Amino acid sequence: MNRALLLLCASCLIFGSCKKTDPPSDTVEQTLRSANQWVRVSARVVYKDPLTHGDSTRNYIDSSIVCRLDNTMRFNTGFVGVENLGTKHCEIGEPDTKEFTWQATNDGKRLLLYGVQDLFPMNNIDASIETLTLGTLTLKYSQITVNPQFQTADTLVYTDVFQQQ
Repeated sequence: MNRALLLLCASCLIFGSCKKTDPPSDTVEQTLRSANQWVRVSARVVYKDPLTHGDSTRNYIDSSIVCRLDNTMRFNTGFVGVENLGTKHCEIGEPDTKEFTWQATNDGKRLLLYGVQDLFPMNNIDASIETLTLGTLTLKYSQITVNPQFQTADTLVYTDVFQQQ
């Protein structure tokens, strides 16, 4: 009986010590805050061509205001972020930085950004996080626009890719 109990205890110790534990992974918030800044490397928009009525894709950053091309963002604690407005300012006396608020939701699958009009084509963004790996953040979000000339509505779908620096 003692041998059976001893064998049972030894088996439990051996199998218990073989259990592999994964290291804790960073949360979305920690990953976003880990970068000194996030620099946009790609900006695409899918839209309905008013003439062909087919989907078209273009790099929307090419048509952006030149003074906004070098803007970056940083995510800080307390869900406050900072837009760095770069070296090319749009107005005389424009500040070097502007604060925005942010929040990761839906178990880290969505990112809400408020007050980011100097970095994005609209002031408030409700984006899905497509990727957040290896220093790359890909956001996808949409905006409904109305074309009064053709009396049509279109859903613009934006995809922005940022690199961690």
